[in-house]
Amino acid sequence: MNFKRNILLILLALLSITLIYPKKNVKPIVIKSAELKSSQIVLANFSGLPQNIKKIVFSIEPKMAIEKIEKKGPYIEIKTKENFDIEKDYYFTFLSKSTKESGKVVIDKAILLQEKFNTIYSDKPLGYFYENGKSIFRYFVPRGKKVVLVIFDKYDDASGKEYEMTNTGDQTFECSIDGELWGKYYGYKIVERNYAFNPVQPLIDSDIVVSDPYSKAIVQSNVFPQKSRSVIIDTTKFDWQGTNHIDIDIRDAVIMETHLKDISAHASSKSKNPGKYLGMIDAEVGGINYLKKLGVNAVEFLPIQDFCNIEAPFNEVVKNKEGKPYYAKNSWNAYAQNYWGYMTSNFFSPESYYATDGNIDPSKWSGTSGKAVDEFKTLVRELHKNGIAVILDVVYNHVSQYDENSLKYTDYDFYFKKEVNTGCGNEIESRRPMARRLILDSVKYWMTEYKIDGFRFDLAGCHDVETIKLIKEEMLKINPKAFIIAEPWTAGKSVSTKTDFIKNGWSYWNDGIRGTVRGDNRPIKESKSFMLGNAYNAIKLSDYWKGTSGGSSYQSVNYIESHDDTSLGDNIRFSSGEYKITNEKGEINRITDIKQYLKLSPRLMNASKVGALALFLCQGPIMMHLGQEWARGKITPDLTGKIPEVTNKGEFGKSSDNLIYLTPTPNSYSADNDTNFINFDNISLNQELFDYYKGLIQLRKSEKLLGNAKPEEVKILTNDNKNSLGVIIGDKIFGFVNSDVEKSAEYSIPEGAYKVVVDGKTAGIKAIKEISGGNITINPAEGMILIKK
Repeated sequence: MNFKRNILLILLALLSITLIYPKKNVKPIVIKSAELKSSQIVLANFSGLPQNIKKIVFSIEPKMAIEKIEKKGPYIEIKTKENFDIEKDYYFTFLSKSTKESGKVVIDKAILLQEKFNTIYSDKPLGYFYENGKSIFRYFVPRGKKVVLVIFDKYDDASGKEYEMTNTGDQTFECSIDGELWGKYYGYKIVERNYAFNPVQPLIDSDIVVSDPYSKAIVQSNVFPQKSRSVIIDTTKFDWQGTNHIDIDIRDAVIMETHLKDISAHASSKSKNPGKYLGMIDAEVGGINYLKKLGVNAVEFLPIQDFCNIEAPFNEVVKNKEGKPYYAKNSWNAYAQNYWGYMTSNFFSPESYYATDGNIDPSKWSGTSGKAVDEFKTLVRELHKNGIAVILDVVYNHVSQYDENSLKYTDYDFYFKKEVNTGCGNEIESRRPMARRLILDSVKYWMTEYKIDGFRFDLAGCHDVETIKLIKEEMLKINPKAFIIAEPWTAGKSVSTKTDFIKNGWSYWNDGIRGTVRGDNRPIKESKSFMLGNAYNAIKLSDYWKGTSGGSSYQSVNYIESHDDTSLGDNIRFSSGEYKITNEKGEINRITDIKQYLKLSPRLMNASKVGALALFLCQGPIMMHLGQEWARGKITPDLTGKIPEVTNKGEFGKSSDNLIYLTPTPNSYSADNDTNFINFDNISLNQELFDYYKGLIQLRKSEKLLGNAKPEEVKILTNDNKNSLGVIIGDKIFGFVNSDVEKSAEYSIPEGAYKVVVDGKTAGIKAIKEISGGNITINPAEGMILIKK
């Protein structure tokens, strides 16, 4: 009886324990994802995975021999005895013997793809070639399976004759056709890929025909998103008339940065082909004649490589044939146009808009005859005949956002980085061998085919160090005196730094001298500026005058104005307070008398000369921007009824996205109008400043020590006036600036005979007067250069 009672008591106790401590809910085992970490290691992510996994079977399908299984928190890591094959699909599976649960997921092989991308290489010539009576086409498609060449009789034909291309190895597809095909057009269509097509912006339809990334010439539509075809032309018959690269030491260079169209588009240029390659040649006042008159020995063109002119319509949503938006609504560019050209479409073709068969008429196509090739060669030839080197601003860091871009269509994952630091999108992954080869091939092509003397590499910090090493190596093989210039930064995280460029012997845009001389890049109210004599920072000029601001003197490209930000003339009008973009009531101060606005007051004339002299006393190359020599303004015209005014995009005078009629713009990248075009008639308003720059250029070219002295040959002279500084170069040249508007500056120099070639009024190589040394006075807001006889 007691035995039965004890059993009953035990059962009741167990029941009470169960009620007090109910059994915990066991989470189901779920496999969430699996990805390769290397060619033999796969990592699977689970939820509900128990601590003890002895009763769970993990496997790979198709079956692979497993070397090791290890639990790492919620992850299971498997190491296999053999490599995964990028061409096969694999699954990670599990089976719990105790709970009978199972699961299966596809293994993400992205890392294998990256490894393949980083090793795949072809050395076969790419693009179109005519050899031995055959037309040969080669196109690199990293993940192509079936690729078709399409030949068109007309550039705008909806369809053409198709030829299936053969993969000749290393993913290079080739097609050979008997005979020459001059005057026809072609493109490529990727019919089958070994991956799912991943849409990019703009949302390109997957069945389009795109131009050859190695096209020698491009024809483009003028509607968004821009379509393009490759033009088949013979590029071998141009007559260079014995001209070749210009032999100039970069330290002796006085570079004029200009947009191709700006220098001949205005009627005052007196060109028969305004705004064109040939217009720069035939302009009576503008163009080459203007550069010769001023005396510069190098010209740096804003992008000449074919670019996307047409951007998304302003405040509209454009849809593709599937009814999906091509691109986000454009709320930032009222012009819906890219004028400067920093949205490259093709790295081998010259921009057709500047050719005589070029236009931006939405009802037409631009470049239908490929005339840009010979016309740009003609311009380079004529510049060389006049002793002017040609530098191209090249944008290898990204491609256009707004066209049916061939690189994006070919393989977006291959050509572009996942993390973008340009602020422009579509950042080229130069670390991939074939993407790097594209850049190198393009650089060499422009130097050999067009005899270009050098390049300024836009946002060069996007390029890896190995690429920048190879660029220099290849350029110097072609021209030992080639200009190799970096814009050594990005809009975000850089792959390479200014230090990398210096170590590898590149030159670079030195924004330090720019900031020292002009101050704020986009001032909208009275602000400090050395030029205006209120910054008290003259001593900061020392390193630039000695050529020791970073690397050797040849590496520092010294400038105080470029295409970016406000022009120097607008800058000092803002900084001085002589122009305010709004009045006391907050109303916009519209410039109704542009000539009155442009004409410098005596104060600003003196400030402009002092700034010019501070620049021209720097060691190393000098760069100016077109119009700097007469304090041009970039004034948005009255575009009523043409382009909508935009006033709600941030601070007036500072925001790039505002478009305010009859005011200075801080960013004229989209303005294909008088905002940018040079009105040569207005130079006479500030003729004194133009002549001053002309004289400084003449002096610099005649005196080797100006720009070419060693640091030990340069001695800096200081005094109590913090707005003034002096320099002795090679015991021969004595230079002084004093931006203080009230105080003079006193210096003492050795006794001897000196000729004054620069003072507060004029500059040049002729003696203004002679002095015997001793104590000299630099008047307020003036400068001086003496040459010891």
